[in-house]
This record gives sequence, structure tokens and C-alpha cells, in this order.
Amino acid sequence: MADPNVNGSGAMDAEMNAENPSHGADAATLPMDAFSAAMIADGAWELTPYRESEANFLAAYQYLVDTGAAWTLQGRIGRQAADLIEAGWIKAKEGAQ
Repeated sequence: MADPNVNGSGAMDAEMNAENPSHGADAATLPMDAFSAAMIADGAWELTPYRESEANFLAAYQYLVDTGAAWTLQGRIGRQAADLIEAGWIKAKEGAQ
């Protein structure tokens, strides 16, 4: 997804990285937390230290499913999680029906 605030020069990314050295991290290198996972699921990437990517999107949803939060947040988040599980992109929590 293109960010309408970026002029293509990467100036915004450079500014954000200078302010927050972990901005642009991947879930593989920076552990996911509840706030970041919920913000990513809600589309508010700028409030997290993660760069916008499919891998981080899936890691966020996996975290929400693993903790059970996917089923207590907004209904669309739970439906999206169920769709991702059904499509095989993420796994259902072990022991879940």
C-alpha cells in the first residue's frame, strides 16, 4: 500500500527511522505485542515500530489468534482472522475448535 504522505523520495521513512530506530522492524526481529498487533489489524501501522509488510501483517494476526484477542476485538478483525486461518495463511490456536 502506498502512503499518501510519502513523496517517493523516502524522506518520511528517513525521518521516522531517525526518530525511532526500530521503525521498520520485522516481527522476526522484534517481538509482537498486543498493542502493535491490534494497531496493525486496524491499519494504523504508523503507531507501531513495524514496517508495513505481509509478513508483519500475518504475524500480527497470528499473535491475535494465539492470545485469543482476535475474537474479542472488532468483529471485522475476528472475521479476517477466521478467513486467514481458513486460507492457511495463519494457524488456529492449538486446542481451539
